[in-house]
Amino acid sequence: MIRLGASSKVADIDNEVKAITELCSHPNIITVFQYGKLDMTSYYYIDMELCAFSLAEYINKSAAPVESQSTTFEVWNIMSQLISGVQFIHSMGEVHRDLKPQNGNQLSIP
Repeated sequence: MIRLGASSKVADIDNEVKAITELCSHPNIITVFQYGKLDMTSYYYIDMELCAFSLAEYINKSAAPVESQSTTFEVWNIMSQLISGVQFIHSMGEVHRDLKPQNGNQLSIP
């Protein structure tokens, strides 16, 4: 939910939705199902794919040191997915301005 106000304008929301929608074809980028303005309110919504947990939550749950081969594989797997997603975003002429573990929501973690 996004409330229109001094810090967010309709054009900003439309631009965000346009960028997300164009980028949704990549398997490591979440899908936007629908978006729009709630009738008779100043709120907009973006209905996106639900992710079970974020990368930050995954990191916190598995805070053990990187020792085993399987843990090393998981780190490689996560980094490969992140790099692939960012590379795709850049190839589409876009830049992700808020990369952080809380935004790493669509990772295929074995």
